[in-house]
Amino acid sequence: MPLQSITISSIGSYPVAMNHRGGSPAAIAVTLGSTTMTTDFQVQYSLDDIMLSSSPFWFSMSSLGMTNGNSTTHFSSAYADSGFVAQLVVPVAAVRLNSTAISSSFLTFKVLGGESW
Repeated sequence: MPLQSITISSIGSYPVAMNHRGGSPAAIAVTLGSTTMTTDFQVQYSLDDIMLSSSPFWFSMSSLGMTNGNSTTHFSSAYADSGFVAQLVVPVAAVRLNSTAISSSFLTFKVLGGESW
């Protein structure tokens, strides 16, 4: 899976389909366009194929990586000035950036998946 990069400057949900059938590891990163911006976002993953499911279930990630559905971590400009990076060593069907606040700059969401084990 080639590097996918999405730059956003407005709130919303931005999903990226993953190659879950290949079982490859992946890396996810979110960087802030400015350390003085105001932002709030979640990084989430789904085990449902977003190309086949009309209502996939999204789990939230923490700063330590994957969590269960009950642990929602909101990253904000108050403590995420250096951005967010996570490694996925298990296959997932999709990841997404769910932004609830952005002002004065932009977020860059990058997803890089390996080819196969």
